[in-house]
Amino acid sequence: MKRALALLGLGILLGAAPRSIADELREIQPTEATGASQAVVVGDVPLAHTAQLLPVDARGAVVGREAVEQCGKLVDELAVVLADVGSGLDRLVKLNL
Repeated sequence: MKRALALLGLGILLGAAPRSIADELREIQPTEATGASQAVVVGDVPLAHTAQLLPVDARGAVVGREAVEQCGKLVDELAVVLADVGSGLDRLVKLNL
């Protein structure tokens, strides 16, 4: 049986500017059923683009056996990356899983 590996792809985030996120975003063809959009247009604000993140520990071993555990690890890692650039999860614009 194959084991699923949670994967956090590209996170596009607004920088630390104190503007309201809602004032800087426009969704293209949003779908209420899935909460997704064809695209997200971001105003003239600094952006941080992350690389692909994987749910692994310092030795490169996969963390957790279940997707829920792996996703928790990914969100924790994303929060650290964002803090390094002066941003946070509260400024997340788009996240691909």
